[in-house]
Amino acid sequence: MIFDFIRRVPDDIIVLVDEAYIDFVEDETYPSAVQLIHDHENVVVVRTFSKIAGMAGARIGYAVACKEMIWYYNNMVNFFCASGTALAGAEAFLDDDEFRTRTRREMIKGRTYIMDELRAMGYEPYPSQTNFVACDMHVDPLKLTEQLRQKGILIRGNLGVPRMTVGDKEANHALIQALHEILQGDN
Repeated sequence: MIFDFIRRVPDDIIVLVDEAYIDFVEDETYPSAVQLIHDHENVVVVRTFSKIAGMAGARIGYAVACKEMIWYYNNMVNFFCASGTALAGAEAFLDDDEFRTRTRREMIKGRTYIMDELRAMGYEPYPSQTNFVACDMHVDPLKLTEQLRQKGILIRGNLGVPRMTVGDKEANHALIQALHEILQGDN
């Protein structure tokens, strides 16, 4: 769908494609927009280290684009917009294939666990290829957010449905246990 859109956009309009969640996609045939850059010089693909690397506070990411687009970018931006610490963290992450693979595998396993548990509770989570799960639990999402906060669990509830970020194994279990207690009265 996005590829068709990009092909219809005039060459003098820049198309920015955000692939922040690309590392969490399980479908190996899912295409990245990076492959369009060679034929569409107006395409810029941006990715972040905040999701897969857990470096949200570092505010670091990267762009993939044609040589001319990168040249324009480099002439417009402040070169000191990323800290040395953020750059070192990003470099270390890129150099550690084993860590990246393990992080991705554990996040997908955690996402599957949360989705399966929600289904077992009678809910149907929205399909996800990200590091979070959204699910209509037929309750006020803001109220649920507050109830979970009181149990030490933070989620996003201001989006119409609760949105739960996948954590480590213990955090995911704590989330499901708290949801059981709140939604089904298991104490």
